[in-house]
Amino acid sequence: MGIKVLFIYPNTFGMNMLPPAIAMFSAILKKEGHKVQVFDTTYYSMDYGIDSDGSKVERLNVVPFKMEEKGIRLKNSDWKKDLKKQIEEFKPDLIAVSTTEDMWELSIRILNELKDYKIKNNIPVIIGGVFATFAPEICIKQDLVDMVCVGEGENSLIDLCKKIENKEDYSDVTNLWVKKDGKLFKKNSISKPVDVNVNPIIDISLFEENRLYRPNKKVC
Repeated sequence: MGIKVLFIYPNTFGMNMLPPAIAMFSAILKKEGHKVQVFDTTYYSMDYGIDSDGSKVERLNVVPFKMEEKGIRLKNSDWKKDLKKQIEEFKPDLIAVSTTEDMWELSIRILNELKDYKIKNNIPVIIGGVFATFAPEICIKQDLVDMVCVGEGENSLIDLCKKIENKEDYSDVTNLWVKKDGKLFKKNSISKPVDVNVNPIIDISLFEENRLYRPNKKVC
């Protein structure tokens, strides 16, 4: 049967590079029989007018472009309502957040919107990504965070999802820092490096087609 995993990708408008890690994890988990969705904030106005790729035009890093010509624009809907609707319809068994340092505060904003669902349904939250690897002690302190993945997450996610599916204790899963009763319980060892040659092709179907468009860099 598998479980349902909702990936949260807190991101700045205009930062159109598709996150390869989430796409890879999606392919791996689907291969294991799990269901995957993503909530991607790229096209919501959540960052006070910042346009990541747009600012590169001003710095002459890329050729001038108009995202509107490709139909790429900010969404008019309320991200909070869209998130809650997706949660209610998908009903995830695991919430996984992939974040960088500059997106950490946005990650917390999003998790706070999921607080009621998480607590009511006892859904575990795992944090991964660059920031989690380099600052796990910061991530694990957040009240709504149950686990932090340090390093590669391919094998860890497979093991974690299998244990959640079988209703088994997952506190011994490698690469994870795990909390119990609101406090850090275990810092598990790092597993062996992942052989990328055995990984499946990344799952880009998880994302909107807009995420495939990027401005061209200038060539001097």
